[in-house]
Amino acid sequence: MYYSGIGGKLAIFANQSKENKADISIDFWPYDAGNADSPFPDQIDVHSVLEKEFGFGYVVYTSKFLHGKNKPLPNQWYFADALIDIYKHNESLLDHPEILQGFIENNNRILDYIHQHSKVVN
Repeated sequence: MYYSGIGGKLAIFANQSKENKADISIDFWPYDAGNADSPFPDQIDVHSVLEKEFGFGYVVYTSKFLHGKNKPLPNQWYFADALIDIYKHNESLLDHPEILQGFIENNNRILDYIHQHSKVVN
């Protein structure tokens, strides 16, 4: 776990492995009870390697900002919500590998989609 930038933003990294199709970094603002209305903890920045020197980034939102078919059911576990919840309980992401695994699995699905719908041009 690393501090990323100014103001308490955190980052965690996962290298490519058998379960992880690409290097990935996850940057997020931990939930702060003193600033409970802040939208920043509900937006998690993910950066990933696509191919060698090419990368891409995207934002994962908690269910607070998801609608329709993208919103998890109330009883469904969602890794982005779980990230907020652990910090509400003064825990650390380092103690919850299942949350990091949720981000990795999501990133793998995005990588698969990109590879299926794109073509490398020399």
